[in-house]
Amino acid sequence: MTQNKLCFISLGGTIASVDGGGGAVPSLTAEDLKAHLTLDHALGAIECISFRSVPGPHLTLDDVIALSRIIVEKAQIGIDGFVISSGTDTIEELAFGLDLLIKTPAPIIVVGAMRPANHDDSDGPRNLRAAFRVVREDRAGGCGVLVVMNEEIHGAQFVIKAHTNAFGTFQSRGAGQIGAVNEKEVRWHAMPLPQPAKFSIDALAETQPVALLKLAMGDDGRLLPGLPDLGFKGLVLEAFGGGHTPSSLVQPLEKLVNVMPVVLASRVFDGPILAHTYGFEGSEQDLLSRGLIRAGYLNGVQSRLLLELHLRSGAGQKDICAAFDAYC
Repeated sequence: MTQNKLCFISLGGTIASVDGGGGAVPSLTAEDLKAHLTLDHALGAIECISFRSVPGPHLTLDDVIALSRIIVEKAQIGIDGFVISSGTDTIEELAFGLDLLIKTPAPIIVVGAMRPANHDDSDGPRNLRAAFRVVREDRAGGCGVLVVMNEEIHGAQFVIKAHTNAFGTFQSRGAGQIGAVNEKEVRWHAMPLPQPAKFSIDALAETQPVALLKLAMGDDGRLLPGLPDLGFKGLVLEAFGGGHTPSSLVQPLEKLVNVMPVVLASRVFDGPILAHTYGFEGSEQDLLSRGLIRAGYLNGVQSRLLLELHLRSGAGQKDICAAFDAYC
């Protein structure tokens, strides 16, 4: 693409933050960030939208759904590509959520920064330049949502934040980056997997809370029986290894699957949930035979998003199981 109608949407985060002496706080608008964007080529028309001005941890799934509606509407009236800046704490969930909700050939790039805008070593302008280089690429269209950080390109299904404050914090579990920006040129290494399914944004109901619990050695599962009374409609369990729990959790989990979908994910950094390896009480085979749903290669936060979107869409147990099977 040579000339584009682009949309730049700011949600806040470190990239839009200024430290006035008491700590960094989001304060810059999309127009402010655009003013610091200098490239050696014409960008074309850029519409700026300051959608939110919040830290990454303050974003919700409702924000992601509302943002998705804006992107779909803008794409329908001729916007060629989107760059979305946000806080890095929830970029992996933002990107995965958008990827589940939006079906458009227009490139969608999510970007952030690890240092506030007024720090001497701020990486925001460099990351923005890279994002705007990628969004102009024909090949970026149809790839789903991409995350561009530290001049690396990651697909939404695999990207995670792996370090609290390093510039190279974003990695792709089990896959590796799909491209990079080198010497002002975008170079592609691979193509991301398409999402198995998309959701109809207009068909989504109100919040369906999903709990995310991470197991630790000696966990006795005392939180599990209280989840329904607390209003949760589903559970994602980050279990040990390939999908294992202490034997004391087996009966509470079996009771819980009778009242809500329970997804079995792993607390481990990388790798899928197993299906046919171990046979002890609390093993993956045992738990799956009792009705837990295998998360496949999705991690806990991704599984939580996928499960809540299915619950909001009114999906039953059979459809939810089929959806997660696609990631196995």
